[in-house]
Amino acid sequence: MRDPGRVCGAKTRTDGVCQRYRLAGTTRCRLHGGASPQARGAAQRRLALQRATRAVAGQMVMPVDDPIRALRQLAGEALALKSYFRARVDALEELRYQAGAGEQTRAELLLYERALDRAAKFCEALSRLGLEERSVAVTEKQVEILTTVVERALEAAGLADHRYLRECLAAEIRTLEVRAS
Repeated sequence: MRDPGRVCGAKTRTDGVCQRYRLAGTTRCRLHGGASPQARGAAQRRLALQRATRAVAGQMVMPVDDPIRALRQLAGEALALKSYFRARVDALEELRYQAGAGEQTRAELLLYERALDRAAKFCEALSRLGLEERSVAVTEKQVEILTTVVERALEAAGLADHRYLRECLAAEIRTLEVRAS
């Protein structure tokens, strides 16, 4: 008895079900289209996804503590992938007229388009977050807190009336801001 999960299952001419084993990564046997170029390409993608899923399944998954940093990293990786596939597409110009290069050319172009789409999505997500505005707001709040702390410390030390000391502190803060940027 054949494993029902591994058989072709296509309808036969006699209205039966094909009992041949399907090809690896495909849903059909060789006689029912499993050996076609489209089926082989889909099979390669399926098998690659299965290998990647198995490889990741054994790894420890860490929670994302800083989603903004993670999103920036993903955007950077997507842009690097886009650049890689751009170079691959440029190299395909030489292969265009060689025998059997058509499938490779199509696959490389599809991967390049996917990389472009992903990079665009990550960049769009980053722009929607408004990180620059949030960063400015956080910095302003930090300066406000620091100013309050310094003023209270000066009052506690009995130096609240010393305008020169405040000017020196303000100058030092500006110097630190210039160095940080």
